[in-house]
Amino acid sequence: MEIMDLTPGLVTPEDSKRVRSRVVVLGPGEEVGVHTSGTNEEVIVILEGKAAVMSGGTLQNAVLGQAVFIGQNETHNIVNNTNQAVKYIYIRSRSE
Repeated sequence: MEIMDLTPGLVTPEDSKRVRSRVVVLGPGEEVGVHTSGTNEEVIVILEGKAAVMSGGTLQNAVLGQAVFIGQNETHNIVNNTNQAVKYIYIRSRSE
């Protein structure tokens, strides 16, 4: 078992062949940008603030401690519609 700090590059290609993880901070009004997960699956966990998560045509707000699952081939985006920063971690599995 390895205990890691919540720093950018939490799980990198050097750590794992199929799992990636990173902490992301979005300032007020910022967004990741619409993209597709392809053959990957992803879990987004909100660490601070509130984010609007669009996935598969559905928009939902996620707050501290909540997690959102993004399945394969889902078009999605994370948007900070608030006046405070939002911090989250994504954990993404990669297909072979």
